[in-house]
Amino acid sequence: MKIKRLEIKGFKSFPDKTVVEFKPGITAVVGPNGCGKSNVLEAIRWAMGEQRARTLRGKKMEDVIFNGSDSRKAVGMAEVQLVLSNTDGLSPASMADYDEIMIARRLFRDGDSQYEINGIPCRLSDVVDFFLDTGVGKNSYAIIEQGRVDMIVASKPEDRRVLIEEAAGINRYKSRKEAAIKKLEQTKQNLVRISDIVSEVKRQSTALKRQAARAERYRKLTEELRSLDLSIHSWKYREVETEKVRVDGVLQEEHAKLAQCEADYSGLSAALEAEKLKALELDKKLKDLVESRHKADVELTALRGRIEKHRSGIAQSTERQKRSTDERIVIVKKLGEASSLKDTLQKNRNTISESIAAASEDLKQAQSSMRAADQSLVAERRAVEQFKENVFRTLQESAQERNRITFLKKRAREIDLSLEKMTGELQSISDAQKADALQREALAGELEMTTRALAEQSERKDRLSEDRENLRKQIVSMRESLSLDEKEFAVSKARFDSLSAMQHEFRAYDEGVRFLMVNKDTCGSDSLLGPLAEMVEVAPEHRKALTAALGNRLGHLVVESPQHGAESANLLKEQAAGRSGFLPRKPRFESNKEGSPGPEDAIRLSEIVSFRAGCEELGSFLLSDCFVVDDLATAVRLWENNGYSVDLVTKTGEVLTKHGEIIGGMEDSSREEIFRDRHEMADLDKKLQDLGKRLTILKSELKANELKENACSKDLESCRASMGDLNVKEAGLKKDLERLDSQLSGYRRRTDILQLESGNLQKEKLGLDDETLKSESKITVLETKRQALEKQKEESSRKVEELHATARENSRTTGELRVKLAQLEERNRSIDREFQALSETVVQYESRIAALTRDIESSAEEEKRLTLELESCLAGEQELLAAKMDLSEKIQFLQKESEELSLSVRNTEEQAARSEKSMRELREKVHGLEMESVRLTQILEGIVEKILERYRTDPRTVPCPDALPDDSGLDELRTKIEAMGEVNPAAIAESRTIQERLVFLLEQETDLKKAVESLYATINAINKTTQERFRTAFENINEQFQQIFPFLFRGGEARLELTDKDDLLETGVEILARPPGKRIQNMDLLSGGEKALTAVALIFSIFLTKPSPFCLLDEVDAPLDDSNLSRFNEMLRKLGDKTQFLIITHNKRSMEEADSLYGVTMEESGVSRVVSVQFAS
Repeated sequence: MKIKRLEIKGFKSFPDKTVVEFKPGITAVVGPNGCGKSNVLEAIRWAMGEQRARTLRGKKMEDVIFNGSDSRKAVGMAEVQLVLSNTDGLSPASMADYDEIMIARRLFRDGDSQYEINGIPCRLSDVVDFFLDTGVGKNSYAIIEQGRVDMIVASKPEDRRVLIEEAAGINRYKSRKEAAIKKLEQTKQNLVRISDIVSEVKRQSTALKRQAARAERYRKLTEELRSLDLSIHSWKYREVETEKVRVDGVLQEEHAKLAQCEADYSGLSAALEAEKLKALELDKKLKDLVESRHKADVELTALRGRIEKHRSGIAQSTERQKRSTDERIVIVKKLGEASSLKDTLQKNRNTISESIAAASEDLKQAQSSMRAADQSLVAERRAVEQFKENVFRTLQESAQERNRITFLKKRAREIDLSLEKMTGELQSISDAQKADALQREALAGELEMTTRALAEQSERKDRLSEDRENLRKQIVSMRESLSLDEKEFAVSKARFDSLSAMQHEFRAYDEGVRFLMVNKDTCGSDSLLGPLAEMVEVAPEHRKALTAALGNRLGHLVVESPQHGAESANLLKEQAAGRSGFLPRKPRFESNKEGSPGPEDAIRLSEIVSFRAGCEELGSFLLSDCFVVDDLATAVRLWENNGYSVDLVTKTGEVLTKHGEIIGGMEDSSREEIFRDRHEMADLDKKLQDLGKRLTILKSELKANELKENACSKDLESCRASMGDLNVKEAGLKKDLERLDSQLSGYRRRTDILQLESGNLQKEKLGLDDETLKSESKITVLETKRQALEKQKEESSRKVEELHATARENSRTTGELRVKLAQLEERNRSIDREFQALSETVVQYESRIAALTRDIESSAEEEKRLTLELESCLAGEQELLAAKMDLSEKIQFLQKESEELSLSVRNTEEQAARSEKSMRELREKVHGLEMESVRLTQILEGIVEKILERYRTDPRTVPCPDALPDDSGLDELRTKIEAMGEVNPAAIAESRTIQERLVFLLEQETDLKKAVESLYATINAINKTTQERFRTAFENINEQFQQIFPFLFRGGEARLELTDKDDLLETGVEILARPPGKRIQNMDLLSGGEKALTAVALIFSIFLTKPSPFCLLDEVDAPLDDSNLSRFNEMLRKLGDKTQFLIITHNKRSMEEADSLYGVTMEESGVSRVVSVQFAS
C-alpha cells in the first residue's frame, strides 16, 4: 500500500493545484529554506487525519489554508487528495477489492471539514481506522518530521513505548479495550440503576396490592352516594323550574305596560326634536349673518391697512429718488480727481525706471573688480596653507621619531622585567611538578581500592536483583491465583445468592404455594410448615425415583392438621391466588412398621429418604409401600411374576403402581430441580468456605512475599546508591588523575616555552640599541627643514593681509550700490501698487454711478404704480361700509324670532320628562322580574352543570321522586369516604402492570450481569493478546537494534530495556547506547549526531521488524557527517525494496541515492511550485 499520487490545492504555500507522482524506491524533495518542502510532507500527514495544528506548525487548523501573498489573494479552501496503490493487498479487508484507494480531505475557512474515501463521504474516525495498525498512522514511526529524531532519544520511556506499540500492531486492540472499558462502566452503572429500580418496583407492588382492596370499597360507597345525590338534585330542579314559570308570566304583563308608555314618550320626543331642529336652523341662519358681518369688518380693516401701506410706499419712493441723485453728484466729482492723480503717477514711474537702469550698470562693474581681488586672495591663502601643512608634517615626523625612541627605551626595560619574571616562574614550576607527582601516586592507590569495592557491590547487586526477580515472579503468580480465586468466589457467591433468593421466594412452586409462603407472616399462620420437597433429603442418584414416586405431592404444603389446610385453601379462594394441595404432618393411616413385603432386589424408598424431624409419620405414609428397582423392565417382570402389592419406581423415574398402572415417558425435571438446587447450594456453601480460607492464606503469603520484596528492593536501592557513590568517587579520582597528568604535561610544555621566550627576548634587546641611534639622527635633519619652511610661511601671510584689505574696500563699495538699487526698485513697486489701486477705484466709481441711475428710474416707476392702487382701495372701502349696514338689520329680526321658538321648546321638554319618569319606573320593575328569572335559570343551569361535572349525568333525565329524600345519609356516606383518605382507583390495573414490569426488569438485571462477566473476559483476552504481541515485537526490535547500531557506528553496543518487565501494558522503553571508544552513562551526554544516528538505528530496527508501506523523513540526515551519512543511505537503499521512502533533504549525497527527485521553488513570492526529475535506471 504505497503512495501513488498526491494532489494539493490551497494547502499552505500551494494555492494552485499541484500533482506529485511517486514511484517505488526513494524519492527526494529538495529546495532552499522556506520554499515549502516540508509542506509536502505535512499535506500527506494532514490527509491521514492529523488534528493537531501545532504539529502542522500552526496555531489553529485554519492556518493550513493559503492566506495570500503580495500578488495573490487568499483562498477559501484547502484540499489534499492522497492516492494509494493497493496492489500488495495490505489495506483493511473492506478495501481489499480496490487497486487504488483515494483519501481526500477538505477544510473551509468557516471551520467546516469534509473527508472522503474513494469519493464516498466519511468521518474522521473512518480515516484514522483505515491507517490503524498498518504502520503508517499519523503518529507512527513511518513519519519523522524535523526535530522528532532528537525527541525519540530525549523523550520519556513511557512516550517511547508508542513506537513499539505501533510496530506490534496493538493500537487496534487498545482502542477495542478502551471501548470495552467504557462499555463496562456503562453496564455497571446500568446494573446499579436497574437494581435500584427493581427494589423500588417491588416496594410499589406491595403498596399497590393494599391500595386495590381500598379502591373496591371506595367504589361501592361512591356509587351509593351518587344515587342519593342525584335524587335530591332532581327534586330541587323540579321545584325551581315551577317558580320560574310563574315569574315569566308576571314579566310578560309588565312588558305590555312598558310598551304603551314608551309609545307616548316617543311622540313627545318627536315633537320636541322637530322644534329643536327648527331652532337649530334659525340659529344657523343667525350665525351665518353674524359671520358675514364679521367677515365684512375683517375685509374693511385689511383694505384700510393696504391704503396706509400704499401711502407710506409713495413717500419712501420719493425719498429714495432724492438720496440717489445727491450720491451720484458726489461720485462724479471724485471720479474726476482720481483720473488726474493717475496721470501724475504714470510720469513718476517712467523717471524711476531710468534711474534703476543706471544703478544696475554701476553694480555690475563693482562686482567684476571684487571677483578678481578674491581670486588673488584665495591663491595666496592656499600657498600659506601648504606651508603650514609642510611644517606640521615635519613636526609630526619629528614627534614620531621621539616617540619611537621613548618606546624603544620602555621596551628594553620591559624585556629586563620579563627575563626576571621568567626565571622566578621556572623555579615555581619545578617545585609544583614535584608536589603533583607525589599526589598522583596517592590517588592511583586510592583508585585501585575504589575499583575493587565497586566490583564487590556489583556482585551483591546482581544477587539482590536475582532474589527480587524471583520474589516478583512468585508475587505475580500469587496475584494471578488470588485473582482467579476471587473471581471464582464472586461467581460462586452470585450463584449462591441467586439460588437463595429463588428458595426464599419459592419460585419453583405453583402460584398458590408462593402466595401462602410469601404472605405467611402477613396471614399470621404458624401452621404452614412448608412444601413437602423442603422436608425431604435424598441422595442424588435416587432423586428421580423420589420425584416420580411423590409426583405433584412434592409441591404440596405440609400443615399441622386438615383444619389448617382447609383454612389455607379458603384463603387462596378468597384472594384468587391459585391452587395448592395440603398434607397433614401426621396423616391418618394404618401404620405398619415393617410395611408391605417387597422384592429382594428392590430397595424400600423410605429407607433411603430422610424426612425433617416431626414429619417421619408423613414419610411412612407416603413411601412405606414404594420400592426402587433398576429399570422399568425389571419392575414389570417383578410385578408379573410375584404380584407384590407395592409401587415400584425406577432410578430413571418410571413408576409401576400396585395396580399395574405405568407412568413414564419424557422426564419432567422441574421438581427434580428443587433437590438439585438445594444440593448445589450446599456444595456452593462449602465451596465458599473453602475459597474464603484459601483466599485468606493466599493474601497472607502474598503480603509476606511483598514485604520480602520491599526489603529486597530497599537493599537493592541501598546497594545501587553505594555503587552510585563509588562510581562518583571513581569518576572523581579518575578525573583528578587526568587533571594531575594534564598539569604535569602542562608544566613541561610551559618550561620549554619559557626557555624559548627568554632567548628571543635577549636577542630583541640587542637590536633595540641600534634602532635608537638611527632615530636620533633623523630628528636633527627634520628640525633644519622645519626652520626654512617657517620663513616662507611668514612672507606669504603678509601678502594675504594686503589682498584682504583691498577685498574689504571692494565689498563696501558693492554693498552701497546694492542698497541704492534696492531703494529705487522698492519705490518703483510702491508707485505700481498705488497706480493699480487708483485704476480699481475709477472702475468702482463708474459702476456705482450706473447703479444709482438705474435705482432712480425704478423708484419713479414704483411711485406711479402705488398711486393707482391707492385710488382703487379708496373706492372698495365705500362699498364694504354699505354692505355691513344691511347685514346688521337682518340679524336683529332673526334674534327676535329665535326667542319665541325657545319658549315653545321648554314647554315640550317638561311634558317629555313626566312621561320618561313613568317609563323608568316600569323598566325598573321589569328589570327586577328579569333578574329573578335569570337567577332561577342560573340555579337550574348550576344544578345541571354540577351534576354533569360530578357524575357525568343530566339530572333532567333522572326520575324525580314524589317527596324530598332525606339528605342526612349524604353526610354519613361522605364521612366514610373521607375517612378512607386518598384512594387510587387505578390500583388494580397498576398492580398488574407493575408485576409485568418487575419480571421484565429481573430479566434485564440477569442479562446485565452476564454482560459484565463477558466484558471482563474480553478485556482480559485483549490484555493477554496485547502483552504477547508487545513482548514479541520488543524482543525482535531489540535484536535488530543490537545489530544495526554497531553497523551504523562501526562499533559500540546498544540495547533496549523495559522499565517494568512485570507490567507489559504500561512499561516504558529505555535506550542504552555506548558508541565505540566511549563509556556513556546518560543519553544526554551523546552529541547531536550520535543522538540522531541512535534514533535512526531504532527506526530502522522497527522497519526491519515490521516494514511500513512508506516512510516520510524530513531532514533526518541534517546532523550526520559524511561517513555516517553513507551508512544511513546504505540502510535506506537496503530497506527501499520493501518500503517507499520520501525524504526531504539538503544533502547532495542523499540526493544521489534517490530514484526520483522533486525540486520545490518559490519563483513567485509566497507561492510554491514543484519541478520533477526522473533519473535513468
